[in-house]
Amino acid sequence: MSTGDNDPVQQQDGTQSQSWELQICEAAGISFAEADGQWRWCSPSGESSAVEFTSQQAAAKDAIAECFPNADWQYEVANGDTRNSYSGWVESKAETYVEDYAAFPNTLGGVTRHLPAPSLRSVPQTVNVETYIDAAQQHGIDEDPDHEVGDLQEFFRVAFGLLKPEQVAAFAADPRVTETLAIALCLDED
Repeated sequence: MSTGDNDPVQQQDGTQSQSWELQICEAAGISFAEADGQWRWCSPSGESSAVEFTSQQAAAKDAIAECFPNADWQYEVANGDTRNSYSGWVESKAETYVEDYAAFPNTLGGVTRHLPAPSLRSVPQTVNVETYIDAAQQHGIDEDPDHEVGDLQEFFRVAFGLLKPEQVAAFAADPRVTETLAIALCLDED
């Protein structure tokens, strides 16, 4: 796979090869549908783009961002699970995407990522905050205590990223948060 180039590559014979994004999508089994000049992507697990795009290239970039989140790569780098650049990590994940990920849509962070496929637990239909805390705790018990903290950090980052600015302000002003933060910051000064 040629990495780095986002646009089709002009070959010496005048033909164009697929962009890196389209090559990744092809390797991962991600398909595209076009209707009335608008493009959507669909993963092998049935996950699809939430919006339409004016080009297949734009849809491919979105598919990679959704199916191979930068946060997952950062998580694996932080845990020492990979030393690849993001593009190298995506390439390695794309090669096994169908087998490793497609059968388990809508999973987050380290909860399922590091477990072998036969032992994956299904995600409960009814979830609350305790579901995620329990899943992180179990991952720490199953593999390494550091995974619990990493999973909780990942869940927190995802949840925080979905908040509107007024929700972030309300969170930051909540006495439970300010008191805990004050205690944590005092402990760091010791």
